[in-house]
Amino acid sequence: YINYTDAPASPYWEMTVGELLRIPQFYSSVHAYIDYIDRHIIDNVYRAKLSDIEDAMHTNMGGGLPAAGFWELKQDVFEIADLLEISQVPNQKKEDIHSFAIRYLEMFNDPQVNYLELESHLGEECQRLGFDMDAGESFIKQYSKEAFYNADVLEQIIDKVDSVKLLGNGVFSRWRYITHWAGVSASLLSEENKKWFLIALSRLAELTS
Repeated sequence: YINYTDAPASPYWEMTVGELLRIPQFYSSVHAYIDYIDRHIIDNVYRAKLSDIEDAMHTNMGGGLPAAGFWELKQDVFEIADLLEISQVPNQKKEDIHSFAIRYLEMFNDPQVNYLELESHLGEECQRLGFDMDAGESFIKQYSKEAFYNADVLEQIIDKVDSVKLLGNGVFSRWRYITHWAGVSASLLSEENKKWFLIALSRLAELTS
């Protein structure tokens, strides 16, 4: 958890409430704050920049807007912006991630794959590419615990996953869970785990193509 209350400006924080509401990744968080606002001023709120609302919170107690939920909204916006940040990375980084996804798709589909190589190199590659091993927290927060642990659930929502960073964190954390926490009999190539990685890596390749 990072406290973004006094964080530097973000391009998303300079948008109006209405603009941010139209970006799917932010819809739920913005709408949760709107629920606190009286209907008769909602049109004015849609036209207000979030940074201007924050200035009003600091100078005149929001100018009639509720503080309840506002700082939680800022926390959410900055966290989501961090997850989306990789979409602005140089093309070379995307190419590296794409090559990684294709290579490991082939390995998971290879009945003769060297399991020890798969087990050790997958985690190393995730770390090299800058993904975070966060116990699946960022992925679970955005989608669900069930999608992190269950391949069938992941398959149902995978088209909604549009952050390379978030998905990469999920792959790295899932690898860590299976190889370090799930027990000595756990295998990356069990039917359930293999299906999960094939779904996740296919989407990762698609997002970076």
